[in-house]
Amino acid sequence: MPRTSKAKNSGSWLRRNRLEAGYRTAAALARKLGVTKEIVGAWERRVNRPTWGHMVNLAKVLHVQLGDLVRRLWGEGIGDPCPCGCQGKTVAPDSPKAKTLWVKLPCAQCKTERIYKRRRKGSHRRLCKSCTQLSERVEFTCVGYDDHGATRHARNCPRTIFLRPMDIHARQRDKERFPTSRFDASSRTFQCKWCGGAARLLTRMEKDARELSTEGGRYNPEKIQSRVARQRLLRKYHGARSPRLRATRKSQEQGRRVFAEMCKMGKHWPNKTKVNLVRHWSGKVLPRHVRFGLCLRCGKITITHEEKTPRFHQICYREWRRSTPEGRDFSLAQIRGLEARLPSPGAGQFMSEKNLTIAFSWAIQNRLGRKSYREIGKENSVHFTTVSDKIEYLMEKLPPPHLVRSRSRQVIKLLFDARKAAFPVSSAAF
Repeated sequence: MPRTSKAKNSGSWLRRNRLEAGYRTAAALARKLGVTKEIVGAWERRVNRPTWGHMVNLAKVLHVQLGDLVRRLWGEGIGDPCPCGCQGKTVAPDSPKAKTLWVKLPCAQCKTERIYKRRRKGSHRRLCKSCTQLSERVEFTCVGYDDHGATRHARNCPRTIFLRPMDIHARQRDKERFPTSRFDASSRTFQCKWCGGAARLLTRMEKDARELSTEGGRYNPEKIQSRVARQRLLRKYHGARSPRLRATRKSQEQGRRVFAEMCKMGKHWPNKTKVNLVRHWSGKVLPRHVRFGLCLRCGKITITHEEKTPRFHQICYREWRRSTPEGRDFSLAQIRGLEARLPSPGAGQFMSEKNLTIAFSWAIQNRLGRKSYREIGKENSVHFTTVSDKIEYLMEKLPPPHLVRSRSRQVIKLLFDARKAAFPVSSAAF
């Protein structure tokens, strides 16, 4: 007598209910549902789970409760707490292609109910978008990078930022993708991209210096235990690491001459100019050799490196003297040796030179240095709305580049480009 083997899926809950409903084979049930018998077999073997649309049809065909079917085939029930710990409850999904229950979660502040899809990792937001926008921001401090026992910060490090709850939630999700991230919500610390880049750069430089110190059959490379030791080792192997660079006084003087000649030919380095501007205009003591004023003809900002406060652009001054009655009277008085007075500023054009200098410094830090309004206001002990108002006033009063002198033309072009690019306010702005 031939040996008979027990059916592979005889103990399946779905198979038992299929037989009780009158479907002797999986193909019969598949024809009723409009799928293939292989799909029904995969459901019975629990290799694959049916979608929500098929779950509804299965409950009708097999004459079982939809909740029991979900509990048996999906391993979860409607009304169960969300496994992510967000205090939400599972509900039936609205999409027929869903393979998991969705989650209904009320806002912790306004109690508005929201429907979320199931998350494999992380948790759902406890606040809705409206409450998140109105919630108070949390201050986070940059931890910098370790330099042989000393904590240092990069030049462009913001030191502190202010994040909304939704921003904190997004950074926590990114930390799951990038485990090396230094973001910690409990201690309210993070590492900015500039400090992270500086740490990687130092690691690479020290690695190159160690490899050079092992050449020539040396088995004991020089150890780097401090910043001074690293600088000494880099100076020792500077020629090997940069064979085309010779840091001598003669080469430095030659580089200065080449740089001056290329500037006369119209060559510019926007990135270098931007870095120097941010460095010079971000300190507590601002440059004193740059003078600011408002043109009495066009109302735009004038910039000069002379001792007197500028009142006109050169082009505007010539046009004013030639084409306006006040300008012609001014020229005639100068010719006759009489007292010649300039006109008073028009409405909306009066702003002190000190305020213009401060507004220019803040505009450089915000538009070129990527520093937020709140950070600038905190450094200068003013409200961030004052910072934004002065920066917007200065950006509206920027003159066309052809009106200013060649020495300041590149600065105006950079600010114009930042204005056209519609620089977005960083997440620490409000």
